[in-house]
Amino acid sequence: MKKIFGLILLCFIFLVGCNSKDNTDGVTKVTNYLSSLDSYSLSSTMKIKRTDKEISLDVDVDYLAPNYYKVEFNGESQQLILKNDSGVFVISKQLNKEFKFDNNWPMNGSHPYLLETINKDIKADSEASCYLDGENFVVECKIEHKTNQSLNKLKYTCTKDFVPVSTKFINSEGKTIITVEFTSFLQDSNLSKDNFNQKNYLNKQEEGNEEESSLDVTTGFIIDGSSLTSSVE
Repeated sequence: MKKIFGLILLCFIFLVGCNSKDNTDGVTKVTNYLSSLDSYSLSSTMKIKRTDKEISLDVDVDYLAPNYYKVEFNGESQQLILKNDSGVFVISKQLNKEFKFDNNWPMNGSHPYLLETINKDIKADSEASCYLDGENFVVECKIEHKTNQSLNKLKYTCTKDFVPVSTKFINSEGKTIITVEFTSFLQDSNLSKDNFNQKNYLNKQEEGNEEESSLDVTTGFIIDGSSLTSSVE
């Protein structure tokens, strides 16, 4: 009888610990996994609530350690971000133009579609918490968003095998403003540095449309915290 009671008590302690928002062990497991990624490819859908409308974008990401990124946005506008040894480039498909930004991106901001900045934000918050929601880990932490000061909380969800499920940016009123739902994830994908060469993508665009670009979408949230340094048509 004592053995049975002991087993019940042990199971109870385990369940309480896993579901506690003070489960720092869960935070460590998630951040250790994210830190271990050498390359990946993922697809997601990002929704952003604005005062007048909701913006929806499909976002595809390729990552190769330590600092190679290819992020493609498809929605009201089509834009491609590439980071390589030469810097950070945004290619506007409509304009056949290349914009170069300062190379601190993406680690100088919070980006819900990039696992590296999610990991950075979680590790930066000593009070980050983790709990179980069904079969998933949910990690919550504070953030400091560069362009929207009201966004102060990140909620990242992944499976127990650490496959990303979703990211939410929440404002000071507790409302979710940005939601990213991850639809596919391939770890250790077959990527090379050539995948991140901006010249490969600009040359494939249609010949130049000469109208000016306002870069409203880009500066609004895509290159959060960075500044434009040059542009090439």
